[in-house]
Amino acid sequence: MEKATRIELEQDEMAVMHAASRIFAGYIANGQVTAENEKELLGKAIDLAVTLAKEVDIRVSAGKEVRSTLRNDPNYRPLG
Repeated sequence: MEKATRIELEQDEMAVMHAASRIFAGYIANGQVTAENEKELLGKAIDLAVTLAKEVDIRVSAGKEVRSTLRNDPNYRPLG
């Protein structure tokens, strides 16, 4: 019997995973996913989900949040 893999995600990682799964599902629904490009499109979906999360973090202030650490991320590039 194979040992089960256990994955523990933080709340923010779970949110990104959910967004990425929806983006990837869109690729599947549009017939874009093949055996050859599956990993590439999965990576693209994750990258887009992270970009989305960063944009939300920058544009939406919640609770006592004054300044996001993502605003100081040197790899961050705003959309548009």
